Amino acid sequence: MANKVKLMMEMPGMVMPQMEAEGVIIPAVAGDVTILSERAPSVFALDYGMVQLLDANLKPFAKYYISAGVADVAQGVVKLMIGQALKSDNISKEEAMAKADSDVFYQMIVDKLNNKTAKYC
Repeated sequence: MANKVKLMMEMPGMVMPQMEAEGVIIPAVAGDVTILSERAPSVFALDYGMVQLLDANLKPFAKYYISAGVADVAQGVVKLMIGQALKSDNISKEEAMAKADSDVFYQMIVDKLNNKTAKYC
């Protein structure tokens, strides 16, 4: 694949540094969508879930938990406008469980770590 996909994640009061990958998997409300560099412009409603950045073999090399929002895809750029994002390496199951009772974002993380699937939107 010649061109990479650029991922931008914007949250209220914060913009994460832009990242590049061969592809990006996003948790659209209708189901996960894989975005490659030549994708036609699209807009997706996002559910709570996991964004995965893909390497040249289309295997995940970085994962982020995100809250619901909107994805705008155009010209090789995937722009996510979301409420929260957290790199999967930055939280343990115990930390997520401690916050899960009062926050659906952390309940989704617990569910993902327990291999449960659910819709949050």
